[in-house]
Amino acid sequence: HQIRDTTIDFYQEEFSSQWKTQTSSWLLSWNPSRWNWDKLAADRATTISGDKADNRWRCSSSKPREGDRVFLIRTGSPPKGVVAVGKVTRAPYEAEHWEQARADAGETTRFVDVAFDSVRDATKDEIVPLEQLQSNEPGQEWNPQSSGIEIKAKAARSLERLWKALPPIVSGAATPGDDAGTGDASPKKLAPPLNLILYGPPGTGKTYRLKNDYLPRYQDEAGDRFEFVTFHQSYAYEDFVEGIRPVTENGAVTYEVRPGVLKRLCNRARRAPDKRFALFIDEINRGNVAKVFGELITLVEVDKRIRIDASGNRLASCKGLEVTLPYSGERFGVPANVDVIGTMNTADRSIALLDSALRRRFQFEELTPKPELLESIDDSEGNAIDLRQLLQAMNARLSRLLHRDQTLGHSYFYHVKSFDELRRVFAREILPFLQEAFYDDWRQIRYVLADQAVEEELQLVRARAQNAAVLFPKADPAEIGDGEAFEIIREDDITPDAIRKIYEPPE
Repeated sequence: HQIRDTTIDFYQEEFSSQWKTQTSSWLLSWNPSRWNWDKLAADRATTISGDKADNRWRCSSSKPREGDRVFLIRTGSPPKGVVAVGKVTRAPYEAEHWEQARADAGETTRFVDVAFDSVRDATKDEIVPLEQLQSNEPGQEWNPQSSGIEIKAKAARSLERLWKALPPIVSGAATPGDDAGTGDASPKKLAPPLNLILYGPPGTGKTYRLKNDYLPRYQDEAGDRFEFVTFHQSYAYEDFVEGIRPVTENGAVTYEVRPGVLKRLCNRARRAPDKRFALFIDEINRGNVAKVFGELITLVEVDKRIRIDASGNRLASCKGLEVTLPYSGERFGVPANVDVIGTMNTADRSIALLDSALRRRFQFEELTPKPELLESIDDSEGNAIDLRQLLQAMNARLSRLLHRDQTLGHSYFYHVKSFDELRRVFAREILPFLQEAFYDDWRQIRYVLADQAVEEELQLVRARAQNAAVLFPKADPAEIGDGEAFEIIREDDITPDAIRKIYEPPE
């Protein structure tokens, strides 16, 4: 009788712990009301300059090891959140208690030595807020009673993304929004504006990053400080900056100038120059950038931004640019407290084809498929389907036949927990994606699915030979030629073996 190989997922924790060398992440805590961090300003300045800030920190756990990642969270009174990151430079050890009276009494406590890569002052700089951590990763303890608890792997990845998304710290007194010594009444210091585009294949988490890592930074009790827009081919300057719109009043039609989404946001930002605002642009590459931005493509440059005083007026010392808008005739500039963050789907258009004016003015962060985030699922027949290998196999073929920009992201399979869900994803998302990517070239699609290598019962897309003489009686078969017709099997007919054969080579 036949013996079926049992699939073992060596990435499961019970197996990976035996072969995979990796660092752990730890959450140290700091309560300013209990301990005054005298070196905070100096450590902050040290890390801004690119050096490490060495510290000894209390740690209740004995498990951290040299090289492990550490995050420091500020607790107690607000603002609460992660304020520093670094690495363990010495494993836990016992030393005199940090409170002098308890040390004099002979008490000891456990410490680790850490080298902080980055230190932020929560009263001056943006930090990763405690509320956002609790919302994004509720399964992780973020407000511990003791310093030195382990951060779960998924929560650590989320925290790492949030930390990297923070705007850079600016040292010195002369920063955007700060005109000390000029006589201007300026608001508090703000980091330079952020012009960023997240790009990658579909399903790599671009919109998720916008909504979960960036958007919460622009929300508070006073209201939202952002606008969200999706570009498309018919989106125009009049929608984005300003345009003339018809208005009917008492049966008479008149025309008035209406501000677009960017102008509305900039007007709000001028009224609150000490706060950051953001314009989120989804699918930024689908719009005609020259047509949508017009002359404002220059004004969004970081060094062309205008700075505003506490009264909402332009600072006298500001060297930013303003233009006269064509419809209203108003002078207009983009304030320095407005960030522009977009997403770009590379399956639609390569970054190399993006408008060069836009590329010069934005930073770009690539998001790639992450098969390591996927797990195996039960195939309802007592065996497993390895979603990680499935995604890797399909993407290897897509990269070879098309381009790495036209691969599949992990989010297609991230929430798949059963075989019925996997069938649904294949029938309703994966196959339509392949049809679009290959312009209905079914032979290429069959290569991606490994259908050409197996018998018909395991094929997802089946080929049927067409006889020209039968289809076109009395016609010259040589002139028309024989062909093939292709058929996608029904969703309910997809079997576990038909999926598994995509990543398991046929015998």
